Amino acid sequence: MNYEESLEYIKKTGWNGIRLGLERITKLMDLMGNPQDKLEFVHVAGTNGKGTACAVTSYILKEAGYKVGLFTSPFIRRFNERIQINNEEITDQALSEATSYVKSFADKLEDCPTEFELNTAIAFYFFAKEKCDIVVLEVGMGGEFDSTNIIKNPDVCVLTSIGLDHVKELGPTVRDIARTKSKIIKAGAKVVADDSNPEAFEVIEERCKELGITPERPKYGRLRLEKADFDGSEFVYTGIGRMHTSLVGEHQLRNIAMAIEIIEALRDKGYIISPQNVMDGVRNAKWIGRFQPIYKNPRVIVDGAHNSHGMRVVMKSLAEFAKGRKCRFVFGVMADKDVSEIADVFLPYAKKVYAVKPGNPRAMDEKELAALINEKQAGLAQAYDSVAAGVQAAIEQAKAEGDDEIVMCLGSLYMINDVMEVVEKQ
Repeated sequence: MNYEESLEYIKKTGWNGIRLGLERITKLMDLMGNPQDKLEFVHVAGTNGKGTACAVTSYILKEAGYKVGLFTSPFIRRFNERIQINNEEITDQALSEATSYVKSFADKLEDCPTEFELNTAIAFYFFAKEKCDIVVLEVGMGGEFDSTNIIKNPDVCVLTSIGLDHVKELGPTVRDIARTKSKIIKAGAKVVADDSNPEAFEVIEERCKELGITPERPKYGRLRLEKADFDGSEFVYTGIGRMHTSLVGEHQLRNIAMAIEIIEALRDKGYIISPQNVMDGVRNAKWIGRFQPIYKNPRVIVDGAHNSHGMRVVMKSLAEFAKGRKCRFVFGVMADKDVSEIADVFLPYAKKVYAVKPGNPRAMDEKELAALINEKQAGLAQAYDSVAAGVQAAIEQAKAEGDDEIVMCLGSLYMINDVMEVVEKQ
């Protein structure tokens, strides 16, 4: 298969029928000879922050001289973003070859794998073929029944902040969600877990106690912010030194602290990583679509916040930069989210909302979204028939008001590419 045929094959299963469980991936990997068993892993689950923590960890490990695989989801601009080695995306040719190889086994299964299971199998095959020293592996959904949980002996298991999301699949309470996410923890692994939600952390501790593990917590108290603007942050981390990151927002510093704690856990496992490696990795780390400024006049920011917990974190950073000014929001969201609660978080900061529908079958219709917002605050929202139209209108109206305007584009990672394409044409 060529590249286009490979993507068509992967996507034909789609996300419409999310089917959690390890039966299909187990059969597929058995047929493939279980290449994942040849790899070492940092396995990362959580509701928010896991993508950034994965990215920063991979950059630090690269600086330490390791060949690092990185598997994340979803992609923002190109599918290849999901599978990287040393922060370089898999090439079109390599993806085609890996997909063809996996297809030869997947087509033998009576129960067709899901799209995410195919992605996981392709990544495992590619990382093993390329002889990665370690793979930073992000969970797709949940943990216990996510296809990434087929791995047996991870070096480090990570739980980032946990809140209510995917409640239909994972359960209606924080304890339910924490319980299924904590099932990525395996005997013999080091565990790093965010403790900002005491209810979730209690569940994680229970899982660790069953396995005789003491979880480590990120040492947020070691962070001291010295300077922050739209170009990033300068901060001091006690025990390492002064650092710079291009990642914007206070919440990204917490994600960096999580990554540093992961590195400490890897050191305990025998990995050789110096303080300078940490500083260089943090300085070089990039992660697209997370409170990312992409245009200056007016200031346009994109973020993938798609649940109320993530939205509160983003609004805290926005408030620090906006300094009391209200902003224009281009907002699109999946219909299976708690849209009303998410809207309640950001509406106090909004002067106008441009309701759009991201390019995903699960997305809420833009007219329905605008109506929901206008029920809360009459006349605030207007529906646009495409993400591009909403973004263009927001930018034009912001320019008419002045250079100090801020346009926030958020609600789903699935709309960020459309936002960026509009901005690139300005």
